[in-house]
Amino acid sequence: MKRIYAILFILFVISNLGYSQNRNKKIESLYKREDINRDIRVVNASWINTKRMEFSPAFYQNGLVYVSQSPNGIIEEKTGQTFNELFYADIDPNG
Repeated sequence: MKRIYAILFILFVISNLGYSQNRNKKIESLYKREDINRDIRVVNASWINTKRMEFSPAFYQNGLVYVSQSPNGIIEEKTGQTFNELFYADIDPNG
């Protein structure tokens, strides 16, 4: 039984190595393309940050879903902080 698990594990690792290498090649070829928009500005958006933790943003429908600590939520006894909750923000045409 241990041999079967070992063989399955080895096959799993080998298949993931191949996938990873193909993915890296695709990413490298994307960076070599000349039609990529190079007019990109990186701006510190500190005006949207709060004192709470916000993480894991994901696009959903016409907006953005993210995880944050609720300012008025239930306080967890061990940490003294509120629990994390999901929040949704609409994205307007200007971003």
